[in-house]
Order: sequence, then C-alpha cells, then structure tokens
Amino acid sequence: MKDYLDRFAQRLFSQVEPERAALCRILMGLNIFLTYFVMLIGFEQKFPLLNSPFVSDPMALFYTYMLVCFLSLLLVLGLLVQPVLLGLIYVTGACVSGGTEFMGGSDIVVGAVLFIMLFMRSGEVWSLDRLIFNRPRRPVYFFPFLSLFIVVSCVYFIANVNRIDSRFWNEGIMVLGVLKNDLYSRFPEFPWESYAPFLVLASHVARVGEILGIFMPFAGRFRKWLSLMLISLHLGILLLTNIASWQCFMLSVHMTALPVDWYRRILSWFNISLSDFKPVASELSVIKKRVLAGVFVFYWALAILNTWPSQWVSEGYRHFRNSIPPVYTWVMLREEAFVLFKDFPRFVLKSCIFGIAYSENDQQLMGRNWNNRCAFPDRKITRDYVHEAVFNSIDRGWPRYSNLKARLARFFCSLSDLKEPIVYGVMFREWSDKITSDGAVNYERSAVPMLHYNCQTKEHLSFDQGFAEKLKAADQGVYQSLKSQGYFKVDLKKGD
Repeated sequence: MKDYLDRFAQRLFSQVEPERAALCRILMGLNIFLTYFVMLIGFEQKFPLLNSPFVSDPMALFYTYMLVCFLSLLLVLGLLVQPVLLGLIYVTGACVSGGTEFMGGSDIVVGAVLFIMLFMRSGEVWSLDRLIFNRPRRPVYFFPFLSLFIVVSCVYFIANVNRIDSRFWNEGIMVLGVLKNDLYSRFPEFPWESYAPFLVLASHVARVGEILGIFMPFAGRFRKWLSLMLISLHLGILLLTNIASWQCFMLSVHMTALPVDWYRRILSWFNISLSDFKPVASELSVIKKRVLAGVFVFYWALAILNTWPSQWVSEGYRHFRNSIPPVYTWVMLREEAFVLFKDFPRFVLKSCIFGIAYSENDQQLMGRNWNNRCAFPDRKITRDYVHEAVFNSIDRGWPRYSNLKARLARFFCSLSDLKEPIVYGVMFREWSDKITSDGAVNYERSAVPMLHYNCQTKEHLSFDQGFAEKLKAADQGVYQSLKSQGYFKVDLKKGD
C-alpha cells in the first residue's frame, strides 16, 4: 500500500514542460477575455448589460466586466500571473455567487479551473514575469493538469448521466433543437429536420465522445489521441453553434494534453524553435509529496461529492449541498454547473418574451423588438443575453428564480409610459417532440405565464387570462398572428 501511494505521489509531482502550463494560461486568458468582452459590448445588441433586467446595478457589473477583460489580458501576457489569477477568481466568483442569473454553468467551471491554475506555475516561460524578474525556473508539476482532466471528466460524466434513456437525445431531437434555435445555431434556416439520420448520428457521436471523455484522467499514453478526438468533436460543435465559450474552454483543456513535441514541430515550420525540456531540481521531499498527495485526494473527493448527480443522492444531502456558502463556488465545482445537460421536458426551438402594461383605460405592448419571431415568423432574431437568461430558466424550474422574476417585473415597469401600470409577462414558445422518418417535424406551441405585477404596490398578482385580452386591445395584429399559429391553445391560467 505504501509503495502504491509513493508511486502515486511520484506521478503527481513528476515534472512536465513549462510550455504546457504557459499554453494553458494563454488559452484560458483569451477564452475569458473574449467571453466577457462579447457580454460587455454585444454585437447585434450593443452593451446588453446596460439594458438587462437581471442586473441590480448595471454600471457596477459593466465596470466589473471591464476589470475581468483587463485581468484576462494580463493573464495572456503573463504579467503578475498569481495576483491576476487571484483577482479573476474573486471577481468571477463574486459574479456567479452574487445571484445575477446572468452567468452560466461554464462560469462555475472556469472559476474552479482558475483556482487549479494557481498551482500550475504557468508564468515560467512565454511571460512578462519571466522577462522582468528573470528568476531561476521552477519545476512545473503534473498534478494541476491531472486536475484539469478530472474537471472535464466530471463534465462528461454528468452529461451522460443526465442523458441516460433520454428519448430526445436518442432520436436526435435535442440536436435539432440546438441547430434550429437561432439563439444557439449558426445556420437556423437550414432544413435540418430533413436530415433525421444525420441528427441521430450526430447525437450518438457526441454521446460516444463524452463517454470516452470520462476516461481522460486515466488515459495515460492514449490521452493525446483521446484529446485529439475530443478536439475534433468540440470544433464541430463550435462550427455549427454559437455555444462558443464552453467549446473554447474544452478546447483549451484538451490542447494542453497534446504533446509539446507536436507544437514544436508546427513552430519549426515557421522557423521558431523551442528549447528542449530539461527537468530542474525539485524542492519537494518524499514526505511533502505524500502529504500533498493526500490533500489532492481529499480535495477531489469533496469536489466529486459536490458534483455527484442530484438524482443519485438523498434529499437530505441535496439540501445540505445547496446550503453550502456561495464562496465554495470560487474554488470547487458544483452540480448546478451541469444543469444544461439535464433532460428538459422539451427543447424549445423558438421563444419570444412579451410584456403588456395596462392601467384603467389603456394598454401598452412591450417586447416588439425582442426576438419576436413568434408574432412575425419571417423577422430575423437579434441575439441578446436578456432573452437568453429567461429562455434558459423557464424549463429549469421558473419558480426557483424569484430574484430573476422580480427583476423582470421591475424591467417591464420601467419600460411602461403609463401611470401606475400593472404588467403581464408571457413567453411564447415553439418546440418539437418528434421527427418522422420522412423528416417531418411535429411542432407544438404554447404560452408560458411568467409574471403579473403591480408596479405601484410592488405586489405579485395571480396570473389570469386577462393577458390575452390586453394584448388584443394593445395590438390586434400581434394578437391575431399569435392566435393563428396556435400559441393560445394552452390555458394561460394553468400554463403548460
């Protein structure tokens, strides 16, 4: 047993090329910068943060995102690497645990990865720190990279658990949902439904890739080939969808698993040479390695318990896990990070938010310019993170998002020009639960109640069917378009 533990500790603290750590630093810095920069300035919708109902103080979060962009650029340049990593952990962790609902599961994963990078010594080469301080090179150990591989293994494991016996995945409906929803797809107008065999094949290829990805920490000499296969998978997803930050994160991790010799050969084509790897003297004794190996095992035992699928744990443990302080998110994974992989009751292809403000004698339609493809099917969508946050929350249990609901209500109130208005909020959506062998898609449509709110008394009211009448009075054309397409089939009082 002692010999086994010594071999394990020896492997954890074996030395790897410092270029591998530098590559991880550069790729993660670029990924964080581009992710937050896009959320900061937007593309089709300019400065979406300043128009978001989900941010209590838009300007504060705006400057916070500017700080994240600045720190991530410093990370790429390799200037003050350790303080920059600590700053990014704090700032991104504060954004996630602050309950903005503007952040996704990938942000929780990236926070844990930044914590792991604190122990990576990624500024030993290709960094301004190296040029400025010119200190002797320190050894770069294997254990932070093994930690990265465990992170992606957890991601793939949870993804597969949540898709076991999923009809939507086995029949390709989830793939169709992503490729037809223009919040996520790069080619939403393409008739993907006519290629049902491709949808099923793509679903199974992704499933096989994710199953193999579970074995990343144990792949050994085959890890480079496994990573190369998964790089191909994530590049394919990146080319077809707008889910860019998550795919770039996975690409960053897998690229660090490739042999440095491969990069050395590529750079030689451009007459750029890398020095050969020479291990340096380790500062760790055998006793220190054993102790640190024990800390490593303890940390990952807690992390795996914290990410273990919620359907496989007792209700008491689930409540205990949810009660852990948000600061825990800054250094460790959480099961909530993988909610995207859960099997939704349906996968929405098209969704639109509408709001109606009304007073005693007047009605006002809000949302004419937000993703209103439901009322105007031929109109091109303008992607915005406001709509995406609501879209993602609906099928994850809207009642849990009371903070989000209150902010959306205040947002509707701020848009209204009426005196002492009451506002309704409804999401109209279209989904499919079946693809026939000839490529025909069975579309379903419904209206999902979101809120009914008195802006004057700040009171949430019970939802009723009055929304339909108010909408009809505010805009007859929008009402008739939605009704003719079947969005009012479901009783608005009951939802669906």
